[in-house]
Parts: sequence; structure tokens; C-alpha cells
Amino acid sequence: SGSGAYAYAYALAVDASGNAYIAGIAYTGFPVTAGAFQTTNGSFPNGANAFVTKLNPTGSALVYSTYLGGGTSYLGPDSARALAVDNAGNAYVAGVSNSSNFPVTAGAFQTANNASLASNAFVTKLNPAGSALIYSTYLGGSGRILFSFGPQVWQGDGATGLAVDSAGNAYVTGYAYSADFPVTAGALQTTNRALVPYGPGGVAARYNRTNAFVTKLNPAGTALVYSTYLGGSGTSFYGDSASGLVVDASGNAYLTGGAASADFPVTQGAFQTTNNSQAGNNAIVTKLNPAGSALVYSTYLGGSGSDSSNGLALDGSGNAYIAGRATSTDFPVTPAAIQTTNHSENGSNVFVAELNPAGAALLYSTYLGGSGASQFG
Repeated sequence: SGSGAYAYAYALAVDASGNAYIAGIAYTGFPVTAGAFQTTNGSFPNGANAFVTKLNPTGSALVYSTYLGGGTSYLGPDSARALAVDNAGNAYVAGVSNSSNFPVTAGAFQTANNASLASNAFVTKLNPAGSALIYSTYLGGSGRILFSFGPQVWQGDGATGLAVDSAGNAYVTGYAYSADFPVTAGALQTTNRALVPYGPGGVAARYNRTNAFVTKLNPAGTALVYSTYLGGSGTSFYGDSASGLVVDASGNAYLTGGAASADFPVTQGAFQTTNNSQAGNNAIVTKLNPAGSALVYSTYLGGSGSDSSNGLALDGSGNAYIAGRATSTDFPVTPAAIQTTNHSENGSNVFVAELNPAGAALLYSTYLGGSGASQFG
């Protein structure tokens, strides 16, 4: 980044030619290229915008580098949190926008931020030269007031995971505070279950109660193929969210994250059907069918501490590989694993696990870490 500026990278992808794509959040002074879609920080001088950068295969030059964002607000910046690239070199970016003027395209699914005092997710498809938007859309509801002591605080929706299939459909996951996040008829879960009533005619969250969401957006960015909440009723302090997503050749979406709910949707015969945590989250791994209407499998993964996952990958056989952080000393591990105990003193270790294609058994699961705190992502 430039002098006096700072930036954070949250997402990375590589195309078939070896170009690396990086996305995240940047303040003023971030390096951009001539002809890029947005060469100035729209929230100058005090805020931040998302950025997308394409680096050549030798790491010696920028193919393109662009800001992506609007004027933002005192509520927070515009931030890219997930990234994917298709075979044509189009970059798909998803994240969180607090702007009322985030760059959107005519005919996009949602051209306005529905949360005037909070965030909406965004999904943007950028052309291979980084010079134009193929589509760009908000994705979200009106947000929700947190039920808290003191001034009212609004919270909104955000995207933290993204994948693209061979047809160009974008699959997005993240968190939703909104009671009116866009969902589709016939979806698995059409209501946000992390709501508690307060006062006549109102709903609110207690502290950080959210549900995850999974949305499939058509290749033109003009309509939802499906969109569903995914989550339970939360606890007094915490809810459920997803941060990693992959899609297989058949169109099944796999996601991972963390759930505080004791009633997160799980399937019969799954590896772990109860939330073991006494102090926060267990990780979750869910496989959703191609229509977004049913669970193929869904399982908790964790011990009595607080565990969550944000890394997910698939192999050719349909085994899911999950990585995250575990504070639990009783996280499920397998006997021959490289590290069967949590070495951290009052902190977390990384965990890495492989789940079979039915979501019914661990092929392996191990801690990875030392006496200090460590985590994935």
C-alpha cells in the first residue's frame, strides 16, 4: 500500500494461467492501475473501500488493481471478504457494504442498500481487464436494531464466502441480522430463526444473534436461483454464521462456519447431531442440495469449548476438508492424527478434519498448534 495507508487482504484466488487475484479492504494510497474500474477511494479521506488486485504469474507486475466501493458511512467501510475466478478470467467478489452508493449495475437483482442504518452484502463480477463491472448487486434486508442497554445500534447483513460453478452461477454465504433478507419460495428455511420479540409489532436481536444464509445468483446477476436462511434460535449472546463455501460439479453447495444454536439444522445420521459447546460455538459443515430446498447432510463439529471453521475444500470423491480454530480440549480427533491434544494454554489451536461424503464420519481430525494461541484465517 501507499505511504501512510494500510490495507488488509481477506481472499485469494488463482486462475489457470497462474495469475493471483487478491481482494480485501484498503484506505487511501493503495496501488491502482490506469484504466481500472475505480482508481480512487470513494470514501476519501477517512473511510475505506474494497479492492481487487490481479498479479501476474511471476509476481512482478499488476495486471490490474482497482478500488470497489462507495461513500460508506460512520457505520463502517466497504470490504471484500470472498473471491472466485471463472475460466474466462472474470473475478467474482463478495463482501459487506455500508454505502448507499456502492457501484451497482442496471438490471441487477438489488440496486439499493435496503438497510439505511446498517450493511448489506454485495456481489460483483468484474471483467478480465478489471476495467468494468459485468454485474454488481446488493444483497440484503433492512437490518435490525440490537436489543441492548444504551443507544440503539443497527446491524445488517454481509457475505463472507463465495463460489462459482461452471455455468457462471455465483453461490454466496454469510450472516444475516435482517428479518427480511431476500429468500425464495421453496427454500430450505424462509425465516430468520434468531429473532426474539420485544414490544408490540417488533423484533430484535440480542447482541450478536444471526442466521447464516446461502444464496445462488444467476449468471447475469439479475435474479436469485434460490436463497435461504440457515440457522437456529441462537443463545442470549451468539448466533450462527457461515464463512466458507464450495460447490461441486452437481451443484451441491457445501458451507462451514460456527453455530451457537442448540437447534441448528442437522441431519439424522450426521457425524455430530448436538452442539457440545458450553462456551460459544461449535463448527458446522452443511451440504445443501442443488435446489437449495433440502439438506444432503448437516453436522456440528466441536467440543465443549468454542470452535469454529472458515476453511473448506473438496476432493474428487466428495470428502470435505475443514480447517478452523478450537479452544476445546475435547475437540473430536482421530486416534492416528498428528496431534491429538490441544497444546494451547488458555487459547486455541488450529484444527484440520476430513469428513466422508455422507457427512457421517471423520476420516481424520487433528489439532495443529503449540502452547500459544493459533487459528486458521
